[in-house]
Amino acid sequence: SAGQRDEAVHLFNAVFDLEGLLQCSATAGVHHTAGHRGCTAKTGQGLNEQHLGACLARFDGVRFKVYGLAEGLPNVQVRALYEDPHGSLWIGTYGGGLSRLRDGQIETFTVEHGLSDINVTALAGDSSGRIWIGTSTGLSLWQKGEFIQDEALAGLGRGFVRTLLRDRHNATWISTAQG
Repeated sequence: SAGQRDEAVHLFNAVFDLEGLLQCSATAGVHHTAGHRGCTAKTGQGLNEQHLGACLARFDGVRFKVYGLAEGLPNVQVRALYEDPHGSLWIGTYGGGLSRLRDGQIETFTVEHGLSDINVTALAGDSSGRIWIGTSTGLSLWQKGEFIQDEALAGLGRGFVRTLLRDRHNATWISTAQG
């Protein structure tokens, strides 16, 4: 209508977890798109205007459960999400490192734990249970409860990792700022 301006919504990530619940991060909330599984964020469903663009929200089909700074996220600039086979949600933040939401608790990992950088840009898991973590300075790999250093990683994904993708043959594709 006249006088109203539509604002762009930048959805960084949306995943349906093992229970079929939507988990998403966006700059201006999440909106329903006709014909697609989604939702509209409304005040009263647990996601209020102050949360939009400043949290991670889990939608159960009725209400949002909001995770922000008060709930233990180190930073609200969520850039990547990955749910592992055990149901833990891995949350990559820009400036706060990598967090794991497990059983309602948030645990955060940073360079002090072996992560290559606190600016996490991409996440992907493989069939071996490893988690590939793209950052603004390269790749990290989480395996069996710790970050591992692998000589093969040194030559892969140097610099800003834009995207990680696992294909049906279990190969990892890495997109970097350099190509």
